[in-house]
Amino acid sequence: MKLNEWIISGEVGTSSKTIWAVMSGLVNPSSRIEGGYGIPYDPDDFSRCYKIVRDCNLKPRLHEIITAFPAWKPFVDNWEELECMVIEQIETHENNGMYDFMKPLVDESRRLDGWVEKSPGSWSRQTVKFHRPNQTRLSKGEL
Repeated sequence: MKLNEWIISGEVGTSSKTIWAVMSGLVNPSSRIEGGYGIPYDPDDFSRCYKIVRDCNLKPRLHEIITAFPAWKPFVDNWEELECMVIEQIETHENNGMYDFMKPLVDESRRLDGWVEKSPGSWSRQTVKFHRPNQTRLSKGEL
């Protein structure tokens, strides 16, 4: 399956759409933090990521995700284990501890993305300032 076929007919979520955007070369660096990109937070999220990688033969390119989104490093580094766990869940429809396995990966991902754990389960993002050049306003006649 090609990436453009997947975005139309595949199982799409925020994290799998992030993979699609990276692999399609459509990540806008200026909107990387606020652009609707994300990581897989649970086994269902990861299953959609697994399916785009499997269906579009993207496994050899997984490292590209880390380049665009460093917060993905824990997931890419543990892809093999996550893949085995999600396949088992898909085949058996039973809980195999995948959610518990993912929790520290999510926490590490948040840290890599500038979040700080204030207390157990309570996270706060460090303020990120963006440089936005002054824009000239157009008059009504120029619109």
